[in-house]
Amino acid sequence: MEQIEPAQAVYPVTSVPSELSLWTREWTVDVLPYCREQGIAFLPNSPLGKGFLTGRFATFVRRAHPSAPRLRST
Repeated sequence: MEQIEPAQAVYPVTSVPSELSLWTREWTVDVLPYCREQGIAFLPNSPLGKGFLTGRFATFVRRAHPSAPRLRST
């Protein structure tokens, strides 16, 4: 919001792109209601948390674990 309102004063803002996922829900508190009131389109991206919710990182950790000495149990 701190960037949208000053921008609105200079030129009409027509859309606001931003990450919106299970990890980044802060937009739903103030930005989405403001966009709705002002008729501004909200363009959500990265709904899967930039790959975190796809299991991509869990696979990486499992693959890296055996070759990382500091992670091996003794």
